[in-house]
Amino acid sequence: MANLTKCAICDNTYSYCPNCANTHAWKFYTDTHECYQIFMVIMQYKKGLMPKDEAKGVLEHLGITLESNFDNYRQSVAKTMKEILTVEKTAIKPVEETTVIKKNKKSKLYKD
Repeated sequence: MANLTKCAICDNTYSYCPNCANTHAWKFYTDTHECYQIFMVIMQYKKGLMPKDEAKGVLEHLGITLESNFDNYRQSVAKTMKEILTVEKTAIKPVEETTVIKKNKKSKLYKD
């Protein structure tokens, strides 16, 4: 007998039968295979099993970017996906000035 459950990613209600042989294991968590792919990326990222840059690449491969519409996802899922997709700006270190000393033809040292 099928049970009604909610998708962990998009919050859609769907029926899932844990006893049916034809039911895929991913149906336990999500309503579609695409949602399950997102689910796996988020879970691996949150557990520290997938670095942010790799998770970002997978989401982009799935067609999810910062310009995507996140209204179709649970609020917590959208927040995590935006976190993954956001590029962290690293501070640019100023270049230190150095003095270069060269030898000329007369073997005397001079500053450049």
